[in-house]
Amino acid sequence: MGLKSFLLIMICQIITLNGVQGQIHSSFLRNVNSTLRRRAFAPGDIVMAGLFPAHYDHDPYKNVCEYLNEKTVQWIQAMIYTIDLINNRNDILPNITVGYNIRDTCDSASIGILRTINLVPGEFEDENGMAESDDDPPPFHCANFSDSAKSIVAGIIGAKSSRVSIPVASLVSNFNLPQISYASTSPALNDHRRYKSFFRTVPSDKYQAIALVDIMKHFGWNYISVIAVDDSYGHQGLNELSEQARLNDICIAVAEYVSDPTDTVTISKILHKIENHPKSKVIVVFTTEYVAVSIIHQAELRNLTSHIFIGTDSWSNSLKFTRFNPAVIGGMIGLSLQGRTNPQFDEYLRTRDLCNNLINPWFVEMWRSKQIEYDINLDHVVDQCSISSILHSNYTNDFYYQTSKAAYVMDAVTALAVAVHNTLR
Repeated sequence: MGLKSFLLIMICQIITLNGVQGQIHSSFLRNVNSTLRRRAFAPGDIVMAGLFPAHYDHDPYKNVCEYLNEKTVQWIQAMIYTIDLINNRNDILPNITVGYNIRDTCDSASIGILRTINLVPGEFEDENGMAESDDDPPPFHCANFSDSAKSIVAGIIGAKSSRVSIPVASLVSNFNLPQISYASTSPALNDHRRYKSFFRTVPSDKYQAIALVDIMKHFGWNYISVIAVDDSYGHQGLNELSEQARLNDICIAVAEYVSDPTDTVTISKILHKIENHPKSKVIVVFTTEYVAVSIIHQAELRNLTSHIFIGTDSWSNSLKFTRFNPAVIGGMIGLSLQGRTNPQFDEYLRTRDLCNNLINPWFVEMWRSKQIEYDINLDHVVDQCSISSILHSNYTNDFYYQTSKAAYVMDAVTALAVAVHNTLR
């Protein structure tokens, strides 16, 4: 089946939009649903699904996600912004409204799969309950659903991390449902026989490993250590880096994986092991942002001031690391995907407030968390809608500071819209 066939996949679901009616007041900030139930949704003739890690640190036992990622809230906003632009254009999908259904994966593979299952048929049966043959096109029955609840899912934008994108790609490739990631860089996703409907707007980690080795050769570093996250991103990244290091006569003194960022004892032991190799003064941190924060924090506690950290694209441009001791992070080098600024999107971000941006529930949660963390009174903000630049600068930078991956989200959304447009011509 080609690209055109995915338009035949009808996903019948009832989507409830928890809108806010009547006067907006401060109690709204205190009445936010649980993190796993939130979604950003807008109806349309076709719908783009979005998978974003609005939170991280998913606790499978409590089934909750702990920490809000403000950068991801911006990426979600980038998807909403781009779809709004497309709906106002005449050259892409004219007379067709594009909607969206954006969900939080909590950067968890299991949550990502649960989100995706709602987008694809789980079992095909005929009217008598018998399974259809593989040669027959699957029937899609929408019993007792209103017309407004039926949507054509054009494809999936996401996920961010490779450990979520890989199982999602394994599932949706069976149904030829396009998936375009804005940040998954694992070389494993290059296998188009296994992930035949997966695409991405970012390069593979193979090229990141080459760039890392180029940096080491430039500075004459031939003895390094590597800490990687214990998932597909870390394993594939370390494999690629090890191969490139071998080809360039660079020795890896210590190579360790971190599976639990809250396991400070293990992280501290890894850093101690690296300290026992005095020639290894360079530490490559091939992890997610959340894990990297834990590693640098432990390095700070150990007063690890004689080493140079090299960050990968998943976390190197995060503003969180500017808050650490300069003696520890001084000289840190980071690789980041080449981004491009969009002045229109910057202006759009600055004008988002608690009246015109209720469509993004994580934006509201972001300001609610600031209210609690800094004990600020937001009653007047909600009443007047606008959020002043003073609040922007004093309480959050990650949302209003345009990151490189926002452009890759916009590219992914635009690519899917153009693909649908060309299919329908």
